[in-house]
Amino acid sequence: MPTKKALLIGINYRGTSSALNGCINDVLSMQAYLLKNGYSVADLTVMTDLTAVKPSRRNIIDAILDLVISGADRLFFHYSGHGSWERDTNND
Repeated sequence: MPTKKALLIGINYRGTSSALNGCINDVLSMQAYLLKNGYSVADLTVMTDLTAVKPSRRNIIDAILDLVISGADRLFFHYSGHGSWERDTNND
């Protein structure tokens, strides 16, 4: 049976002028969906404003690296929160 891992991140930015509603709910809904469709709790890493491990830049990068090096056959990544883009000035 193929192995699978998932990383779910939801950031509502509570207490800031940029607060969002629903990002944590998005993650909880996705978590429930994955659990109903063959994932186990051990397959999931969840980070939100409310979890013990906060979704900081460093923690997110570390979790993505863990996801990639896990050796799982299937990887699933979900992010709900603010986003932005930065122009690629050196074509890397």
